[in-house]
Amino acid sequence: MFDLKSDLNLCNRLDVTSALAVSGNSAGKQGSFVTLDGAVGTAATKGAFLVWSESNRDNTYGWTPDVNDTGKLTVLAGHYIGYTTEFVTTGLVPGDLLVVGADGKLEEAVYDADALVDEKSLAVAICLEAPASHKYVGGSYDSVKIMSI
Repeated sequence: MFDLKSDLNLCNRLDVTSALAVSGNSAGKQGSFVTLDGAVGTAATKGAFLVWSESNRDNTYGWTPDVNDTGKLTVLAGHYIGYTTEFVTTGLVPGDLLVVGADGKLEEAVYDADALVDEKSLAVAICLEAPASHKYVGGSYDSVKIMSI
């Protein structure tokens, strides 16, 4: 689930062909992150973009019929603020830098002095509010408020 709270005109929407955009796929849903070639993956290898395409309303895996028919996902690029359910709960607090994990979910960036590339330099978002229950389309979901960077 992703509940956009900023102006959609601040974003670019891109359609990417994706193997995730098939019925019954058990990876990726609205609010998760994919690469421009539509694969679930980390920003460490390629840029990662938020999936805007609508998945099942009950926040389970699955896509609307148009996604299944075209085989494409719509992703957002640019500046946005919103709530997502696609994060790893590790005690996130406001100000934490967030990177994309191998499963396409956001997780806290960790500083590693021995790494060739500091994970914090790969951040795609900042945590604005600690994870909490958020009401969206008639339900309540554990969500984190983020701002893209």
